[in-house]
Amino acid sequence: MFEPTASVRHLTNWAQRLFSRSVDRRVSSMGLSIGQVPVLLILAEEDGLSQKELVRRAVIEQPAMVATLNRMEAAGLLTRRADDKDKRSRTFHLTESARAVVPRLTKVLEESNTRALAGFSEQERGHLVALLRRVIENMTADDGSRVTVARTSTERSASSGKKHKVDAPDDQPLL
Repeated sequence: MFEPTASVRHLTNWAQRLFSRSVDRRVSSMGLSIGQVPVLLILAEEDGLSQKELVRRAVIEQPAMVATLNRMEAAGLLTRRADDKDKRSRTFHLTESARAVVPRLTKVLEESNTRALAGFSEQERGHLVALLRRVIENMTADDGSRVTVARTSTERSASSGKKHKVDAPDDQPLL
């Protein structure tokens, strides 16, 4: 018999909904929605990306990305510019007001992670992250959208022997 509380799918979905609810309550006071968070973080890291690249990195469906980008532009969080390489294409850039909110957003996300991992040892945190990365890689392997989850700078230095190693590849990061 199927037991939801023993199902990885059910538990990760439940945890994601709880994360989203917690973060959404806090970012709404900043004039943001949870759906804008991936785009903000990606563009804060590398401004001037195309819509196609944002869809790929954020793992958001094209129609949802269009709506998100339109709302963000209307809210004054980003601008569209002609791509220097292909004038038919547009790139997206954060505005100064969006850049100003990124540190507060990052703090909210860090506090949410801290709350979720309260009582976990550093080793348990590393194992959980490594296992979730493997789940993501497994789930994207069959549909041709294979995703390699980025390692943090702390983990890259840890793999050189300074701290415990988290087994994950060094490929180009995705959010």
